Amino acid sequence: MEEALILSEILIVLLCIAAGLALLAFWIIIPARMARKRGRSVFAWLVLTLFTSPILTIFILLLIGDSRNKVRDDICNAIRSSKSSDN
Repeated sequence: MEEALILSEILIVLLCIAAGLALLAFWIIIPARMARKRGRSVFAWLVLTLFTSPILTIFILLLIGDSRNKVRDDICNAIRSSKSSDN
């Protein structure tokens, strides 16, 4: 009976560790994808996420929006696509 109790406690601990790692990965993936999508440094934003809060990082990324290079590239791509559709 004691062995079953010990095994169930070990299983609970392992499940908690797995859930924590999954949650950590989830909270790291969201800011990384947001940074990449906005043309920002993924590494820098991941470091900020680790030292602050993922929620704060997500909020800041939403506030500052796309980088100037990303906006420029989007405009150039739009111009190219409109020229190719005119032909």
